[in-house]
Amino acid sequence: MMPEQAGQRKLGGWGGSAHAAMPSVAGLVASIDPLLLRTLIDRALPQRNLRWALELAGAIRLCYFGRSALSAMASLEDFSIAQHCVREPRVALLDQVNKHSADYHEQTPTSGAWPAITQCWPHSRPKKC
Repeated sequence: MMPEQAGQRKLGGWGGSAHAAMPSVAGLVASIDPLLLRTLIDRALPQRNLRWALELAGAIRLCYFGRSALSAMASLEDFSIAQHCVREPRVALLDQVNKHSADYHEQTPTSGAWPAITQCWPHSRPKKC
């Protein structure tokens, strides 16, 4: 597998460019919001143009919800990438622990562990354990 393909696989369904675009578009929407608010305060309200004021208020609301949605999607994508990046090392570590556990139990005789336990048993009063 090529390194680019491995990177795309870790980025989930969106891909790298869409992941980078979400916060950028959210920032763009956040910069349009004050301009709409300024237009509402400086032009629509003094002219008492109710229709224009309502349209600007709706646009401001859409900017707020759009920015929130894009930020939430970017956060979910970040979380997804982090989960995909740590999944393979976790599985490899679990496989290694299982292998070492099986090797230990295959190589250790069951009778070999009992003398050490009986020496350290509190009722037998060992010298030092």
